[in-house]
Amino acid sequence: MRLPLLLLIVIVGSLLGGNVRAQHDEDSHAKEETHEEHGEEHDEHSEGVKLTPAEIEEFGVELGNAESGVIALYLSLPGEVRPNADRLAHIVPRFSGIVKAVHANLGDRVRSGQALATIESDESLAPFEVETLISGTVIAKHIALGEAVSRDKDI
Repeated sequence: MRLPLLLLIVIVGSLLGGNVRAQHDEDSHAKEETHEEHGEEHDEHSEGVKLTPAEIEEFGVELGNAESGVIALYLSLPGEVRPNADRLAHIVPRFSGIVKAVHANLGDRVRSGQALATIESDESLAPFEVETLISGTVIAKHIALGEAVSRDKDI
């Protein structure tokens, strides 16, 4: 916990320190002269961060002047985005047949119980609807009007 706090203090100090400290030193010097002219004593206090040489070395602190510029930090990592397998439905028709209508397309939002396609059964020649059991978005589609579909392949 000490490292992140110390790092934050050092970063803020380095961002503000350059110009603010210079102005602060000039103001302090002017005040000291004013106090000395009036015979007043001045209590010296610093608003900066104090680190020992060991702490500076341990945390790898580097000092420099704050400058304007663009901060460009990039981290490129290999990765793959995949859907949650527990929220994915592979739709298979109940009977083999010919596709008579397709009611949902790639990218469409669908509700649980919504008809996705109408298929004419090979066995009874009666049309039936293929419905989704979950709500979601159609992310793959393997069905077209007039295509023959079977129970062993996702549509």
